[in-house]
Amino acid sequence: MDMVCVPPGKKCPLIASLFALLALALPLPAQVAASTCGRLLTEPDYDLELPLIGPIRDQCGGTCWISAGLTMVEHSVHAQSGVKVAMSEDYLAAMELKNQALGGVMNRTNAVPALAGRTFSHVEWLIREYGMVPKSEFTAPDADWAKIGEALYAVTKSYAAKKTLTNAEYERLSKELDAALSKELAPLPANFRIAGKRFTPKTFSTAFIPNHSFKTLFLKEKGVPDPLGLHHSLKDVLTQVKQSIADGKAVYASIRWPEEWFSIQNGLLNLDTNPATAKKVKSSGLHAVAVVGAKLDSKGEITALKIQNSWGEELGDEGFFHISRKTLEQVLQYVVVGN
Repeated sequence: MDMVCVPPGKKCPLIASLFALLALALPLPAQVAASTCGRLLTEPDYDLELPLIGPIRDQCGGTCWISAGLTMVEHSVHAQSGVKVAMSEDYLAAMELKNQALGGVMNRTNAVPALAGRTFSHVEWLIREYGMVPKSEFTAPDADWAKIGEALYAVTKSYAAKKTLTNAEYERLSKELDAALSKELAPLPANFRIAGKRFTPKTFSTAFIPNHSFKTLFLKEKGVPDPLGLHHSLKDVLTQVKQSIADGKAVYASIRWPEEWFSIQNGLLNLDTNPATAKKVKSSGLHAVAVVGAKLDSKGEITALKIQNSWGEELGDEGFFHISRKTLEQVLQYVVVGN
């Protein structure tokens, strides 16, 4: 699961304070020669680069996987149709809590729904199950997701005591959860218009996100057996990343996020890759980002990537980060590319 999801920002004052302390405690990495440590001295000029669709997200509550996933989906929609539309991460977060509430009743494991780390496959499942809506139609920047989880849990209590639910009871519970979400956040949109056409959340996702639209590529780790051949070399992964960006589609990437990167203000994600001096990466967990640009060498191979984060414009290079191939080799876990 992609777990390092909580950003700095006004919506999370406690976490913002933690980031401020980290910025004081952890100095910026020394800028040393790229030839010895694989570091980026300056922001690279990208040979392949995707446009920004909507504002940089500033998520709170453990939803980096939703933010990165939606950035990928937005570019997929744009590549297919030419339509630029920013999708609502708050809608999918609300649907995630609703799904947990429904699942808790049906599985008899009723508990307070809460946002936590997930993967792109879960983003895709939520979109197919509940659809998606434009950010202009549903936004909740000041949502208290813990409070909303409690509200949904309260709705489920009368149903949780039942051994089974009839179809009618299930539908009634679903509507009551929708009503609670509308009360706590904003009215859930039943339909909306994009590019002159009217959609419901599900018809929009069906129209633009067909089955088998994406595939996951896991990076092969040195010294780890792979008898089934399910993992890929970094070169193979980056070849498909390059093709995806060239096709106008962003890439979902799950990376180990070192603690020292929390304090980086210039957006250059560097690690010492010199075997003689490099220290073991102390990761605070996995974090999901969207790859939106690539720097190529004379042979057309990727030397650096531009990634779009979801911690607002204040952190990094106005919300973006830049990572060298050498550093990527140490932290990349898997990517999801468009078919």
